Amino acid sequence: VNVLVGTSDLGAISTSNLIPATNIYINPGWSGSAVCGGRESDLALIKLSRPVTCSSLVQTIPLATAAEDDSIVAGTI
Repeated sequence: VNVLVGTSDLGAISTSNLIPATNIYINPGWSGSAVCGGRESDLALIKLSRPVTCSSLVQTIPLATAAEDDSIVAGTI
């Protein structure tokens, strides 16, 4: 599995935009179902073979946080 960074144009893929994954960690609580209500454990982590350099085209995103009532806090996704 390769991760494409820094572009949304699949015609502009270059080797510098592709980073091989060394492992994929799927949440053991995930049922494989994305049906309404089945998304609570819909999360996986991808370990990359090398660090990603942040730029104007490559940035981190904040993970969602839960509110006191377990709803998703607006603006965190």
